[in-house]
Amino acid sequence: QRMKLNLATISFHGLRVQVLLWTILPLTILLIVFSLTGISGHQASMHALAAEENSRLVVALAKVISLQANYYALQSQIKLSEVPIDALELDQVVEIEHPDVVVTVALIDRHGNVLFNRGGVVPSGQAILSWPGVPQALMGEKGIVFEPETGEGDLIAYAPVPSTDWILVIREPWHSLTVPLLRFEQATPLILLTAIIISLLILFFGLRFVVQPLHELGIQTSQIGQGNFEAASKPVGGV
Repeated sequence: QRMKLNLATISFHGLRVQVLLWTILPLTILLIVFSLTGISGHQASMHALAAEENSRLVVALAKVISLQANYYALQSQIKLSEVPIDALELDQVVEIEHPDVVVTVALIDRHGNVLFNRGGVVPSGQAILSWPGVPQALMGEKGIVFEPETGEGDLIAYAPVPSTDWILVIREPWHSLTVPLLRFEQATPLILLTAIIISLLILFFGLRFVVQPLHELGIQTSQIGQGNFEAASKPVGGV
């Protein structure tokens, strides 16, 4: 048992093992740190891009709905508040589709009445007034809010419809907005491959120019100790 322990200690402290630890361990730690920080930065940038896209979208759609309502009221010679929602053809105006993703679009008045709803289910009655984004839009604000209700969070964009007492709310999983963009995960295999190649090159350099020459030097030292002084004339190379 003592002999096995000594052999294990010698093998662990051997130069070959230490060269492997000197090269693999730092690169592995560096790769892990780079991956974690890269993914974190990627997620943050995707949040910002998704927020900017939906923020512009909800404002644009709100303006289109306002123009549709004003045009119909002017053409029909009626008040803007008397414009029927069905006449605005909102199914075509707010057509937003993402594969395998439910996008909720809701047009709500200041009393909490859902005038139009497409996609997901929205609360009914007074509960809609406390729905994320609705209180802010009722105060005349426009913007976005992240709701961590689902596994990866929903992005809610809201805006008041100009010249009306309506508000528009668009809600969808934020990750669905990043599909057309270049994802960080697509570059991960290339990063890993590069790290592996660099690691192999460093290992080859260490074994070829450090470990192997020292091994040859050890053999020559043993030969010299046995009286073979000619072994000293053979170069071992390396660094």
